[in-house]
Amino acid sequence: MSNPIVSQIGAGVFRPPTATEDSLFGQGSPAKPSNVSYGATEGFPVWKNDGAMLPSSARLSTPFGEPTREQSRWTASAPYICEFIGTFMLVFTAATCNFAASKQWTPTAIGCVLVVIIYAVGFVSGGHLNPAVTLAVFLAKKISAFEAAGYVVVQVFAGLFAGFIFEFAFLTQTSMVAPGPTFHFTQVAIFEVLYTALLCFVWLNVSSSVRNNPENDKNQFFALAIGFTVIAAGYAGGNISGSVLNPALALGLDLPGWWRIGGVMWGILYALVELAGAALGAGLFRLCREEDYLEPRLSVDGLFIDDVASYVPSLRVRIFSEFLGSFFLVLTFGLNVIMLSTATAWSVSAALLCMVYALGNVSGAHFNPAVTAAVVMSGRNKCSAKDGLYYALVQCLGGVMASLLMSYMHNNGPTAKVQFGLFGMTSAYSWSAIATVEILFTFLLTYVVLAVATSEEYTASNVRSRQNFYFALAIGFAMCAGCVASGQVSGGYLNPAVALGFAAEGLPDLTTQATVKGWPGFGDVILKGISLVCKFVGYFGYWMLYLLFELAGAALAAATFRLTHPAEYHKRLPHLATYVEHPTSEQ
Repeated sequence: MSNPIVSQIGAGVFRPPTATEDSLFGQGSPAKPSNVSYGATEGFPVWKNDGAMLPSSARLSTPFGEPTREQSRWTASAPYICEFIGTFMLVFTAATCNFAASKQWTPTAIGCVLVVIIYAVGFVSGGHLNPAVTLAVFLAKKISAFEAAGYVVVQVFAGLFAGFIFEFAFLTQTSMVAPGPTFHFTQVAIFEVLYTALLCFVWLNVSSSVRNNPENDKNQFFALAIGFTVIAAGYAGGNISGSVLNPALALGLDLPGWWRIGGVMWGILYALVELAGAALGAGLFRLCREEDYLEPRLSVDGLFIDDVASYVPSLRVRIFSEFLGSFFLVLTFGLNVIMLSTATAWSVSAALLCMVYALGNVSGAHFNPAVTAAVVMSGRNKCSAKDGLYYALVQCLGGVMASLLMSYMHNNGPTAKVQFGLFGMTSAYSWSAIATVEILFTFLLTYVVLAVATSEEYTASNVRSRQNFYFALAIGFAMCAGCVASGQVSGGYLNPAVALGFAAEGLPDLTTQATVKGWPGFGDVILKGISLVCKFVGYFGYWMLYLLFELAGAALAAATFRLTHPAEYHKRLPHLATYVEHPTSEQ
């Protein structure tokens, strides 16, 4: 039975962990900080103030920050040096890959260099390496205007310097920043805005959100999530816009060669739309992370009573998160297929991985009606049937909305005359083969989600482990394996929302000439209407088959999980309460 407080559509709530539900979606609550006491009766966490009230800005600071201390000149300048070195290497890597490396590996190489640089400098400067990210961080109130301006100047200068070094080393211009063949700047702007927003959104969620970075338990997956966002976008839109997503990169690839090509080309326009994407990303972050902007409440004795770790997002926020993740997952899958990418499975798994890391502790990051069905069927109060229905509906809606953008890009791209749609309708394999791979690989994906993202067996006694590092890696790699194995058989969807997106994108023009000689005019209208409905139902009947196969895989995963994880269904004893004596006025 779901908690009525948790299921409310209004604002999010704070609640303590219970004996049977330590966390809403199984990601696990972080280790209890030492400055939290639990009342002997209520059990609600109380933040000890240690004699001083924390300023509200303390809860909005970047997780990479440190307490204010006396700094030397070099210590104060270290973040800017890190941003310069990191941005320089990022832009130079992108320029060299575009000129001399295999195009098939370029997005992966750029994503990898971003991962390692952010891990190297993240705890010094935050690892922005991108003026769009810095703008989003500033708009999210995670950094001061002065520091943001300094970062942007350093990043742009580093990008330009990298472009000049490339020109000097290779004696040729850097790769031109321009729309891909047959595309216009309108399509480029749409892609750059959306995927720059995704990059900034993921960055804020994994690097700056309060619940992903609790005190004394910072997550260690932040750079992986950011790098895989670039990999997902690179394969999805590399042939549309070049998938730049970074004003420093756009200017660094464009401006240094102005004297070779007779003027500045597209770099400035790219930079402007990417900054617009940053604003969109910051707005999406505010919608999904309301807890980052709540003022801490004090009890009568001056102690904090809101434990951010136990905050439960409202149903409205969770539904929006599911829509957002499903939209980007289906869009990434669709653009890869439409642009005939050779790395569809890798790109799709990267998109899933980064969004699961970003929104795992908001909605559970299902983004898949089959996953939601498996979580509901597995029990343990992880997701109620009512919430699961809401999730499935918005996930399918996200797939349909993505299909509209897929169709727009398809009609303006080099494959406009190629028909896509549901792969099973034109597959060379039988429907028995299609059913087998969809059931078994959806089983694999949903079983992995249940085991790594909803299981609480990684806790020991009453002492919690640090944050689960691997959950999104496991889910993304399960998707990659299933997509590669079944891609040429069924399309490798493993997700009713993805299948629906492809069905909607490939929807043919439904026309009919049905008529009966001698019937009155209104009779022909009724007959044609019935004929169109039958054709529509018949077309989407193929999607219903995919839905049936994938839900069967989900049911199999839920049943198997009950057999392999029996400890999940044992009654747990409540956590021991920590008694803290408060001094009285008489003492």
